[in-house]
Amino acid sequence: MPYDVRLRIGYDKGLLGQVLTVFLRTIFRWQRLKARRAGISTPQTGAVTLCQRFGSILQFTPHFHSWLPDGVWSDDGQGGLQFHRLPPPSDQQVDTLLYAVAAKVDRLLSTTDDDDDADAAADDDTVVMRDAQQRAVQSPLPTVRRPWATAEIRPRKPCCAVFEGYSLHADLAVGHEDRKKLERLLRYGLRPPFAQKRLSLTSDGKVRLKLRNPTPPGRPKSCCRLRIFCVG
Repeated sequence: MPYDVRLRIGYDKGLLGQVLTVFLRTIFRWQRLKARRAGISTPQTGAVTLCQRFGSILQFTPHFHSWLPDGVWSDDGQGGLQFHRLPPPSDQQVDTLLYAVAAKVDRLLSTTDDDDDADAAADDDTVVMRDAQQRAVQSPLPTVRRPWATAEIRPRKPCCAVFEGYSLHADLAVGHEDRKKLERLLRYGLRPPFAQKRLSLTSDGKVRLKLRNPTPPGRPKSCCRLRIFCVG
């Protein structure tokens, strides 16, 4: 999501929940519409979502990992549910979904108070945390010149869309029989910001964090400096 959206939902759990609701309802509506066109009169949907608040270099970037079945359920007439598989989304459909989500989130934020004077009534720890979040959400990422940098059209990954700071990736699928892959994905979504084994103390008493991928592919490895804020 755009920087300003990440910052607002990062310290407002209620607003974060509303943004997630907007996202999932948009996806569910699209699934139900496809199901009804396929002759399923009362389709039911579902999802499992995990929210992460960090990126690969510990920048403050709230985002969602949602697992959705490629299909819907309906009443089988005997008190149970029957699953109906639907075709996966096309690139154009992912674009359309992202445009809809972006418009709805922007509309939600425009009607939700963003009190600029909130810090005046907040305690010192809250003010410090919000200031740290505001700086961390725009933490600069390593840059590297790509082969397509001078091309007119940047290549896109299948089922991935980017629009005005929003991005939506639907390029990963897991077969129903591949339980190990599904478990790995869930563990990925549940992982902490960093592994304990990547922390160490320097000779001058500072904390060093060793990043797994400090620089993009194709660029020589170099030192990546991070500002770590500890609140206790």
